[in-house]
Amino acid sequence: FFNGISQWLALATALPMGIAISKTTLLVHEAVHGTLFKTPAFNRIAGCIGGWWTGVDFFAFEALHKQHHAHVGAENDPQLLDYGALEGANRQKLAWHLLRPLLGWNVKHMLTLIQQRLAMKHPWQTSLIEFIGLTAVQVSFFLIATNGGKHLWLGLVFPISAVTVGLFMSQIRGFCEHVPLPGEAAAMRLRSHISNPIERPFLHYMNYNFHGEHHKYPRIPSRNLPEFAQWLKE
Repeated sequence: FFNGISQWLALATALPMGIAISKTTLLVHEAVHGTLFKTPAFNRIAGCIGGWWTGVDFFAFEALHKQHHAHVGAENDPQLLDYGALEGANRQKLAWHLLRPLLGWNVKHMLTLIQQRLAMKHPWQTSLIEFIGLTAVQVSFFLIATNGGKHLWLGLVFPISAVTVGLFMSQIRGFCEHVPLPGEAAAMRLRSHISNPIERPFLHYMNYNFHGEHHKYPRIPSRNLPEFAQWLKE
């Protein structure tokens, strides 16, 4: 069944692949805010391509993320799955909340994207292009991973990496950015924090640890957030 390929080695690739998928979604996030390029069309194109790579519908993600910015911490915040209902949580509950994505628990995020896409009213041409692009890229990845279909089971590595390690990284980031510290009011939902060189390349790539500044001034490119935060402080 495994055709001489180590299933353990294949499983081990889920970690770096999941991290890479998670970091690519941050590029999609930048495109949503129009801060990757000065030209809006280039942001849309880059966002769509990044979405095709990661299995994310750019237009559905854009709508949900704008809703997150408008209603952060509220019941209709679509990202509440990452950080909601944790006030007074004990260590066991926190551990379960943070680690359960590794079991595929957070695949419900993908269902939220699908529901959003079905609820949206885009011209059929836009929906068709999105479907063709997403299908073409994912089929290409499948053919590359399986050596043209010779090792079909390897085609599972990419989607498993996305719905486990990829969503785990997203959950950790959401926790750091939006969960109130002990003793803080539940309304404290925006947080910036110190990022160290060890975790920065994996979790807070593109200055994501300056999340409070980002929410208050979402049109500032992430590359400028450290200097902007220092300017605000001064």
